[in-house]
Formats: sequence, structure tokens, C-alpha cells
Amino acid sequence: MQVNRSVISIIVIIIVATIAAGIRPVSAANEFSMSASLSTVDNIQVGMHSTSNITVTNTNNTLSEAVTVADTPSSGLLSCSLNATLLTIGPLSNGFVSVTCLATVLGTYNVNVTGTAGTTEHFVIVNFIFKDLVNLDASSISQTDVIVLPSASEPKSFRVGAVVNASSTNSVANVYGWQFTINYNATAFVPQGDPDPAGSYPDGAANSVLFGAQTTPGTVNWAGLVSLTQAFGSSQTSSAGGIGQITVFLTMISPNPAQTISAKVLLANVNFELLNKPTTPQHFTITNVIMTDSSLNILPSVSSGVEATETITNTPPTARFAVQGLPPGDPSCVPVTGSNCTAFAFRFDGSTSSDVENGTIVSPAGFFWDFGDGTQDLGVTGAVVVHDYLASGKFNVTLRVVDGKGATGAARDSLGSPIVNIQPSHAILTIIAATGFTIQATPTFFSIGPNQVGVVATSTLTFTSVNLATGTISLAATSKPSGPNAPTSSFSQPSVKLPSGGSNSSTLSISYATATPNLEYNITVSATLGSIINTINVTLIPTTMKVHQAVVLGVQANSQFTVSVTSSAVGLFSWQFQLNYNQTLLSASLSSVSFGPYWLAQSAAQKAFTFRQVNQTGGTIVMTAALLDKLLAFTGNTTLATIKFTVKTQGVTALYLSSEGPLKATLINAVGLGQPLPFLQQNGVFCNISCLDHDVIVSTLAVPSTVTLGKSATMNVTIANLGLNPETVTVTFKAGSIDIGSKQVFLIPGNSTTVTIVWNTASLAAGSYTITAQANTVGSTNQAPNNSSSGTVNVVQTTPSPPPPTIPLIYLVIGGVGAAAAASAAFLVLRRRRRPTPEQQT
Repeated sequence: MQVNRSVISIIVIIIVATIAAGIRPVSAANEFSMSASLSTVDNIQVGMHSTSNITVTNTNNTLSEAVTVADTPSSGLLSCSLNATLLTIGPLSNGFVSVTCLATVLGTYNVNVTGTAGTTEHFVIVNFIFKDLVNLDASSISQTDVIVLPSASEPKSFRVGAVVNASSTNSVANVYGWQFTINYNATAFVPQGDPDPAGSYPDGAANSVLFGAQTTPGTVNWAGLVSLTQAFGSSQTSSAGGIGQITVFLTMISPNPAQTISAKVLLANVNFELLNKPTTPQHFTITNVIMTDSSLNILPSVSSGVEATETITNTPPTARFAVQGLPPGDPSCVPVTGSNCTAFAFRFDGSTSSDVENGTIVSPAGFFWDFGDGTQDLGVTGAVVVHDYLASGKFNVTLRVVDGKGATGAARDSLGSPIVNIQPSHAILTIIAATGFTIQATPTFFSIGPNQVGVVATSTLTFTSVNLATGTISLAATSKPSGPNAPTSSFSQPSVKLPSGGSNSSTLSISYATATPNLEYNITVSATLGSIINTINVTLIPTTMKVHQAVVLGVQANSQFTVSVTSSAVGLFSWQFQLNYNQTLLSASLSSVSFGPYWLAQSAAQKAFTFRQVNQTGGTIVMTAALLDKLLAFTGNTTLATIKFTVKTQGVTALYLSSEGPLKATLINAVGLGQPLPFLQQNGVFCNISCLDHDVIVSTLAVPSTVTLGKSATMNVTIANLGLNPETVTVTFKAGSIDIGSKQVFLIPGNSTTVTIVWNTASLAAGSYTITAQANTVGSTNQAPNNSSSGTVNVVQTTPSPPPPTIPLIYLVIGGVGAAAAASAAFLVLRRRRRPTPEQQT
């Protein structure tokens, strides 16, 4: 086909002219598109509404579009609505419609939102994910408070709680552990418990984190689980760039079961003290919410919820104080001690403490002093106090002030240690009470293991001049207890020259002899400068783990008794033991075992991990504790645990600590990554029969009744230790007066064992032998009246086999003739049978 070029030219000219005149080509009708602002709406609290906005765009550049909008939920459990069902949209313009959905059951749902214009239809799918959210409560007033307030106004410290918004229809099952993080402004707040009037230490702080303690149906008493060591909970705080985070976590301890949350439950709340007064409302957000099951799988139906907003209405007060040493004989101490001041008295003046919003601190009620020697003045005397230490020493003095609105900051923790942070309402100063010079020993405590001989401890003694004192210090040391075998002391410099305003040192060495008793010793170092004598103590602690009482006697069936597992150590950071007992004689349960006071307090303060397990079937109790802060390491004598036993019947059993295997008794110190401490172990024993100190009996002896001469006989003897002491036992065997052999075994009280010996009779004569087995204790006299047993063994010669019987010749002849006759008769009979009958012949 031939194209007319003139026609093409005319068409091109018309198009160009049309564009130049501003006339655009007409678009097709019913052209539009749809999009969702959120294609997935996540972390919606089940039972609440959530919305996604849909944008409908008219792509027609000349015509308006009328778009009909409809929604189709994917499930009958999802209820949705649109804020408009018909949109009229101008050319190249947008229309908007919102879809709002609600689900009352946990899950992921979707809704299909369709738009129709004429014959054209478009759609978008929006996913809605409904969960149980953990929301922050801005004013958590107790461990059972589950009312979530999104905001609060606070003039002083406050608690922020984390509440799981679960219900009976939307429960969270198989919860074995959880955690959450609260994010806060670290320039305005610090996580710290307030002073607790009911605490174990006067004016010591309560826990920064308090776990929920609900007991109503569907809830979980997390605090109760922790106190029973069925769960372990703690927290970790960090800050960077003014952003603070405190992560609170809890995990169940095997074999305790997972928990189900089927109501609103408080996980925990955190106390925040004020550092200042922010000018704007402060936002506390919750992140990192994780719940896991017993297999450590994350439960997907739980997520972070709403934040809390705090408006601070007050500036916290500021504590300040000055110190003045008082001269000996000053009468200022008379109202306090009844006597004039010693050389170790001070005046503390906190009158410069301030409250910028409320004026001065109310005295005496607003001043809380702790003098660092175990004594306090809590709101009694006021801003200015006098204290006489009566002896030299180094003390941390703290002052806590409270303003008229109750704002304050804890100065001491629950154990009495000073709290060091930037909260302004408490202050700390270190005081040295001394005359002429101070003396300091580093270290002052030593753990001494068993069988140590020679130099067992060295301590550096540092002497520092006070008020420019100078001269030569003479050193001496004494031991308490003393005696010919007590530890001996020596100095690298018995005389130390003290420079004016300076310091000098000497090394103290302490030695043990082979015969030095394993006791606790106090070595007192006396340092003399002219008429001034200052002293310091260095303590040697024998490292032990013991069952106490060591011997329990006479407790009858259906009665109870209690023993403790105690330890002496220096810098004890963690420990474990397995206590073994006879489960047929005694019984114990989880409720009958508890940790000692120090370890229980640290666990309650979330500063230690503790674990306990009772296996009544196996007769074992396992307990362990580990501190979370090396600064809390224990020095001295401590009760690790107490165990209450119920007596089931009569007998004797050792209460012994395992000394081998993964659960052997262990003490770890706080040096480096932790070092095992050698220690002396002492077990216990229970007896409610007539127990002797040394009572090993022979209960059975099993011997064969007969043995062939030259063969070996196996003999078994069972021995039992019914005494109160562990015994090394020698078991001897005799055949008459002949020694057969012996074996040595070790038996703890209540245990028995079977000893086997093989007796070779090759060199003996045949006859009857009396076998005797006897048990003798090594190093003591066996008091058992029945420590031997006897039995009889007959040693016999080998018996020859009898010869075959002899048959007389006549019997053989007669027998032979008879046999021949019988054979002939049989032949004739058979022959007759084979002869044919007349009928057969014909």
C-alpha cells in the first residue's frame, strides 16, 4: 500500500496546532489507584480499635471519579468499618477513607478494601495484628497495682510499672521467662529505691525493682516465686548520651513449671529518684519486651505497648555538710556520750544543705545522718551533730536530706553500704579518726586452707603522718588466741621512719607451724610513736564448710530437727553444695530448706542468684548462691543454708557434703574470674538409736558349705557403720588360725558395704574349717560387740568315679545262649509266615 505523504503531513500539522492551543488528549474514564498508609498495623492491643488510612487517586486528567468503597474482613473475629463508602474525586486528585478494625481474640487478620468506579475495580489488603501489650503505668503505687495511668505529675520519686494487658480469653500460656526495658532521661532521673523504714538496715534503700505480687486468679506472684527461689529476677542499668535504660528480667528455675497469664498482671515496677526538675514532660518508653517458653522460644503474642509521661513539679533538695575535728576533752560530746570528747570526735554541720523551691530544710526532721560505724541520727538532732568514734578508724559518713514535699535520695543500700550516684539529696565524706599517724593494713583478712605451713599471709602496713607528726614507729604483733603453737609474725622493717606530712610502710608476714591449730586468729599490730600507740588487726580465717550441728541424737519418728551448712571464708563470692542423707530415715522438702540471712537478703535485693533443689527420692539437697557484684563478697562466718528434716523411722545416717563430681562442695572467692578456695569440710550425723562413737558391725557372712580341695572359695561379708564417726575399717578373714587375707574400706555413718575375698585351698588338708570375718576400725577402738561373724566350710578330697559293675561269666554264657535261641525262634516264626497257603498255591 502506498502512503500519501501529503495526508501524513496534514495530520502532524493538526496535532501540533492542537497542542499549541492548550488542548490535551482526553484520558479514558474510570482510571484510579488505591494505596494504604499502613499495609500492616502491628502491636494492637486485643480488644482495642486500630486504623489504616486508604488513599484513592483519580488518574483521569479531565473527569471526576465517583468511587464506591467497601471492606471485607478475612474472619468473623475481625470487625471493621469505613468512615466513608463513596468518594467523589476531582481530576488528578486524591480522596481518603479510613478503615478501622477491632478483634477480641489474639491473632493476625486482614481486610480487603475495594474501590469500584464503573466497571473498574481496585483493592488493597491491610493486615491487623492484635497482641497482648505490656504497657507502662506512670504511677505504680504497689506490687499489685494494674491500673495503667498514661501520665502523672510527681513532686518526688515515683515508680513506673510494666503491666501485661492479658485476659481469660486472651491469655499468655507457657511463660518461662520475660524481660522488658524502660528508656528514660538519664540527666533527670536515676533508678534507685527510696529509703525503707522497714528495711533490715536503718534508713537503707528499698529495691529499685519490685516484682509483681498478685495472688488473684489468672495472675502470677512473681515476687513470691523469687522469694521461694523458684524463679530468678534481676535488672541491669546503663546510660549513654543522656539516654538511660533499665532492663528487668525474670526466669523460672528448673524444675519449676512455666506460668500462664490470664488477667492483667504487673511484671515489675521501677523506682526513679529525681536528679533535677525538667522543664518539659518526660517520656518513659518500653521496648525489648520478650517472653519465652520453657524451650526458650519467643512467644509472638506479646509486644511493647504504650509509654508513660511524667511531669515533675519539684526540684529535689541538695545535701552538703562540713566536718570539724574536736580536741580531746572538748565538752561538746557530753550530751551524746556523757563524757568529754576523745581524740576521735567530730562535729558535722549540714546547715548549708538547701531547697531552692521550699526554702531551708526543716530541722531536725529533714536531716538523716549515718556515721559509718553502725550508728545513725535519723531526723533527731538536726543539721549539726557531734559524734565520738572513741577509737581510730576510717569511716564513710553520709547525710540525707528531705524537703517539704518528700523529695529525697537514698544514701545507703539495704546492707548499709553508701550509694554513690549524682542524686543531689545525699552526700558522703570519708573521715579518718586518728592521732599522730594513721595505720592501714592491705589486706586485713586472709582465708587459710587446711594443712598450710610456713608463711600463710603477708600484709602491707602503711603509716601516714597526721598534723605533721614525725619520728620512728616501733612495731610489735600479738596473736589471739595465743600459745606455743600460735601463728608467729615478723616485719620487713620492725622500725619505720615516719616523715613529717608523709608516709612509709612495712610488710607483715604471718607463719604457721605444723602444729598450729586450725583456728581463727586475730593478729594485733601495735605501732608506737613516742606516747602514741595505734593498733590495727589482721584476721586469719580458717576456710571451712561444715554441717552444724555435727551430731544430732535422739530425735524420734514424726519429730523434726534443723541443721545448718555454715562457712568461714574471706571474699566469698559464690558457693554450692550437695547434702546427702538416708531418704528412708529422713525426709525434706523445698519448703523446709532456706538460705542464710546474708544470701537471702542479697537475693531479695536482686543482687544474688540463688538455687535450691530437694530430691527426696535420691536423698539429696542441692543449694547454690552467686553474687552479682564482687563488691558484695562476704568475709567472716556465715550461714549458707538451713535444712529442717522430718524423722521417719529409727536408724543412723550421715549428713554429708559431696566431695567429688559436678555438685561437690565448692567455695569461690571474688579474685579475678573467681578462684576456688581450699577448705576444711566437716559432715554431720543423725542417730536415734543407741549409737556409739565407733560402732562397725559385721551384719552377714556368706560362705560355701563345701569346697573341693585345691579349688577357690568366694566369701562375702557385709559390714555396717552404726557409729557416729566416719571410719576406715580393716576386714580380716581367717580359716581357723590361718590368715586368709584382709581388705580396707571407708564407711560414713549409716552406710554399709560388702567385702569379697577369694580363698585358695590348694595348700590345705581336707577337713572342716571355721571361717571368721572381723571388722576393726583404724585409729580407734571398735566398740561394737558384734564386729565379727563365723561360718563353716568343708574342704573335701576329689571323689574317684566308681568302676563299671563286673558280670560273672556264667551270666554271659547263659545270656548268649538265650539270645541265640531267641533269634532262632524268631527266624522260624517269620519263615512260617512266608509259607503260602493252599489257596495261594492254586
